[in-house]
Amino acid sequence: MTGKVLLMERAPGEVRLAVLEDGKLCELYSERAGSAGLTGNIYAGRVENVVRGMNAAFVDIGLKRNGFLSLDDAPPELRGRLRPGQMLPVQVEREGAGSKGPRLKCQLSIAGRCSVLLPDFRYAGVSKKIEDAAERDRLFGIASRLCEAHGSGMIARTEAEGAPRAEIEADYLRLLADWRRIEAEVNHASAPRLIRADADLALKAVRDMLSEDVERIRTDDAGLYAELRAHALALAPELAERIELVACETPLFDLMRVDHQLDEALSRRVNLKSGGNLVIDETEALTVIDVNSAKFTGKREARETILRLNCEAAEEIARQLRLRDVGGIVIVDFIDMEDAEDREALLARFREAVARDSNRVNVLGVTALGLVELTRKRERLSLLRQWTRDCSACGGSGREWSYESVAHRAARELWRRRRMGDSSAYRIVAGERVAQKLRALDLRALGPVRVEAGGDGGGFEICIDEETELKI
Repeated sequence: MTGKVLLMERAPGEVRLAVLEDGKLCELYSERAGSAGLTGNIYAGRVENVVRGMNAAFVDIGLKRNGFLSLDDAPPELRGRLRPGQMLPVQVEREGAGSKGPRLKCQLSIAGRCSVLLPDFRYAGVSKKIEDAAERDRLFGIASRLCEAHGSGMIARTEAEGAPRAEIEADYLRLLADWRRIEAEVNHASAPRLIRADADLALKAVRDMLSEDVERIRTDDAGLYAELRAHALALAPELAERIELVACETPLFDLMRVDHQLDEALSRRVNLKSGGNLVIDETEALTVIDVNSAKFTGKREARETILRLNCEAAEEIARQLRLRDVGGIVIVDFIDMEDAEDREALLARFREAVARDSNRVNVLGVTALGLVELTRKRERLSLLRQWTRDCSACGGSGREWSYESVAHRAARELWRRRRMGDSSAYRIVAGERVAQKLRALDLRALGPVRVEAGGDGGGFEICIDEETELKI
């Protein structure tokens, strides 16, 4: 297979959308029952608190946690007038993580296929991805006239390139009608609630992803096929024939090894074809990627070998950022290169690779320590945050107590009890390797105690009269 293909499947309680390029999984989206994403949703919000020292307001939008609204993101006329209890329309700009609520904005935007409506701005713009000067001028003219005629701003999206004026205008007017309904609902809302949910996956696949560079959208679900066709006939009839219903006994995602590639994406270490590898660590503050040569030695001089490996790593890092949906600050430790020309060549290759990302990526350059800094726009939780949880054994650190440390913890607990006057006969049950360490400590000075091996776990139990008293 070559080119770009979208796959969609419906499983019990879940719809998934995969983006494959040359057979490689590059993006994966999931829509689960009862846990839909928040980004792009519009709410009637109620201001709960305004914290001038933080230059922010906390807004109740009807969820468990209040949203965070930076006053810098509010229109100038609202910044000094926000008061607790005030109702206002807000949109989720970025989903919350950990204990943080979602980040909100007051300056709303509503996306169509060809245009983005900016209800509160008289602003006309054109997507930066459209490079042809004549086409940019044409689209800017269309956007400017619509903005002047209707009083709401517009940005021409990438899909507007080459589209007839009538199609662009119809798209804008549909969004404008949608905004009038939203505005009326917000004005009549007396309590925080959802006003408009962003599009579901089937609509997003057609509205945001179906373009000339997509060979096919394939699904093995008849219901999804009907939805996709209906959206395509309404929004992009010239591309509707690219939607295909596949008849197969084996699920389509299994045939294309999507879940196998997903498992690789969520692993810490990613192997490169050359024999090198990437180590990816996602933390609360930033994501760190280390490039290792490992088994890659090359066949020519060291300089060429290092540049070749770094360029391969750059291509794979760009794919991993999309696939894992990593957002925020990213630091990459490529293999050191002494030649400035090579560093510039690597940065050019890296920027070219990340340009395929639909999210905004900004490669900032090389730091004094030789690290490459970049940022990627964060809109939703990364796949790691969405689909995994902190380990109960290690608390999310990725590390757990060594067998020797566990043995000493058990010995200290028994010693503490003896110091407090407890002379009971004890039995310590621990995994085989922890038990070995305990026996090596010679616990006879701690009174009657027997060590038993039970399984190969890394914890222990201290028991008295066969009743468990402590489990760590």
